[in-house]
Amino acid sequence: MLAALLFVGLAAGVGISKATGGSSTPPGGEPPPEPGEIAVIEPINVNLAGGHFLRIGVGAQLTKKVPDKGEAWVKVKGSKVADAIITVFSGRELAVVQSTQGRLEGVHELEKQVTESTEGEVMKIYLSEYVSQ
Repeated sequence: MLAALLFVGLAAGVGISKATGGSSTPPGGEPPPEPGEIAVIEPINVNLAGGHFLRIGVGAQLTKKVPDKGEAWVKVKGSKVADAIITVFSGRELAVVQSTQGRLEGVHELEKQVTESTEGEVMKIYLSEYVSQ
């Protein structure tokens, strides 16, 4: 009886797996990208509101689909990341960039812009330097 019950459960699981596609890939989408090298973007100074500034450096987590080494990628596409940093953080209030919530929101927006501008070559942004005055 127990063997029959296990067989029925296994058969049902296989049937459900086949019906839903049978993989960990999200329905109608591609599997998540595999992480590759981290490309280091040199820190830059960004003007904030009220005469303040933010010095920010980032690491861009490249996907494995990027054939270049991190240093070579930065020479070609690093300016897109720098431009996105300037776009996202310029003119913000000092109190906003110094708050945890403001920093997290800024990095999230930066990650979104960089992912779009590099056509998905970057999957994550990590802060390597973040100093405001």
